[in-house]
Amino acid sequence: MASQPYSRLLLGVVGTGLWMFFSSSLIILNKNLYKNLDFQRPFFVTGMGQLFSFLGGLSLVGMGVLPLRPVPKLSFCVTRLLPIVLSSTATMFFGNTTYLYLSLSFIQILKAFTPALTLLLCVIVGLERMHWPLVLSIALITFGTANAVIEERGAPSFKALGLFSFLASSLTEASRVVGAEVLLGAQRFNSAEALVYIGGPTAVFLLLGAVVWEGMGPTSDGWAVIAQTPSAFLAAFTMSFLVNLSCYFAIQYTSSLTFKVAGCVKNIGVVWYGIVAHKEHVTLVQMAGYAVSIIGFAIYSKLKMSVKALSEGRNKLVRV
Repeated sequence: MASQPYSRLLLGVVGTGLWMFFSSSLIILNKNLYKNLDFQRPFFVTGMGQLFSFLGGLSLVGMGVLPLRPVPKLSFCVTRLLPIVLSSTATMFFGNTTYLYLSLSFIQILKAFTPALTLLLCVIVGLERMHWPLVLSIALITFGTANAVIEERGAPSFKALGLFSFLASSLTEASRVVGAEVLLGAQRFNSAEALVYIGGPTAVFLLLGAVVWEGMGPTSDGWAVIAQTPSAFLAAFTMSFLVNLSCYFAIQYTSSLTFKVAGCVKNIGVVWYGIVAHKEHVTLVQMAGYAVSIIGFAIYSKLKMSVKALSEGRNKLVRV
């Protein structure tokens, strides 16, 4: 029994590490599709990634790796799953659209703003209580991101549409996270169930969007691009499955706060990759703004860890 916490910790570390690697790799692979191959169809790219995730989830179930509970009732699907699926669809579309218009490094700097929106939504729905450390952390995150945006506005790589797409993806991502917390409650999915019951419907919406808005029908010239370099597309779609699988796996064995901290570290790594590999220009003002945003997130993280430790201490006293 004593080894159980350590095995759980090990699984959490391994799962989070794999997610950080796979997520960073997917960002780079998708950026390559959009920029180097000029395949500017975010609906299709994300839709195929979700389709691979759906098929991967079914494969895990078929091999007996993970169980799959029966399909939820229609009322549950409509009132609880559908809002999560729609917000996931919007997040993936807007998030990938951002990579068409902004540099890799700048997007990672902007991602520091997403926790601020998530915190605000948590306060609105009652998952968080507003107090001065929370206000301070939100203010620092917002101030740091705003400075980075103001500095980037004069760069040739900056496009207002890209910023709009990022803000839309941040809002829908925050809605997805908070919505999952409120709507699913104790009804937690394992990795395979999440891939099948969330990834499957999300793939349908995204691929429908690819047909309607991106013209990815049977006669589309996009298929010729895919035929020229199929390995690049296959790698991106497979990596999307691995990102989703490792994400759901890591969340099961670690806290959501730890996962957010890992995401922050991962984003810093991608920023430096963009600077080194793509020669993207990031000014000292932007890095300073990014640092302020990270400090704001660190304040919130410290606060949450203190609250958790206090709660666990009280529970031990009650048991004694």
